[in-house]
Amino acid sequence: MMQLEKSYEWGRFGVALVTPDDSAFGGLAAEILGRPHPMGPPPESLQRAAVLVNRSGQAIVALAYIWRYTAADGRTTVHSHTNFGSSIQLDVLAGRAAVVRDRFSFILPGAKRLITEDGLFGDNADVLLPEEVRLGGGFGVSRAGSGRRGGAGEETAAAELQLDAVFFEDGVCAGPGELGLFESVTEDLERQRSVAGDIVEVLRSGGTAGQVFEILSPLARRPAAGAEARHQGKHTARLLPMFASMGIHQLIQAGDAEVREWFERAAQAPAARMRRAPPDPEP
Repeated sequence: MMQLEKSYEWGRFGVALVTPDDSAFGGLAAEILGRPHPMGPPPESLQRAAVLVNRSGQAIVALAYIWRYTAADGRTTVHSHTNFGSSIQLDVLAGRAAVVRDRFSFILPGAKRLITEDGLFGDNADVLLPEEVRLGGGFGVSRAGSGRRGGAGEETAAAELQLDAVFFEDGVCAGPGELGLFESVTEDLERQRSVAGDIVEVLRSGGTAGQVFEILSPLARRPAAGAEARHQGKHTARLLPMFASMGIHQLIQAGDAEVREWFERAAQAPAARMRRAPPDPEP
């Protein structure tokens, strides 16, 4: 048995979740799964699944969702998932880049994704022109989460799917926000800009690539903090390790002028700040 958490009004943001008890679900899921899966095999089951349809008129940069399982004895376990994992997502959220029309980097207007216990499946092929489909991009399935496949090996009486946060390209973050992902993202982006500013000062004063590496390397080793946060019911965005890896790549691959220019861009404040969507109106 699967339920959809419906306390949040996603319809006002143009986001629809179609579940297996809807007559449209089978066709939507079949269309998504009829395409190649670059990151692995299709899901084992669609008994617990939903199709997210983006009718917002703008791209979804990133999202987070929760599977909540209730065992026969009443115990509840929670597994949280996000699809963060691409440097272009970080660049868009930080205001350094615009959304691109490729297959995998974002959920484009009109596109859909299949949310399952095995991950997030789908691409933008159905809303792209043939020449756009050939472009690369991020990935077609997200398996990021806080545990194994929910309910496996357990007697599960009920499962509930909650869409917890959606980051739109205009900077709005909608959703209940139970995982604290909006706060994690904004904190990471502010820290990233601060670190980039420090690195710019180091480089302007004649500092070396080794000094910059010493600044970045602790950020690249931060995943343990994310594990601690998940035990507290939160889910970190892990943007700082991504930023650190990108910065280290610049140190290795680019010349001095290009490195400095990259960190100068990273230190700039975005033209528009991310913001939480207003709460649902009172009934």
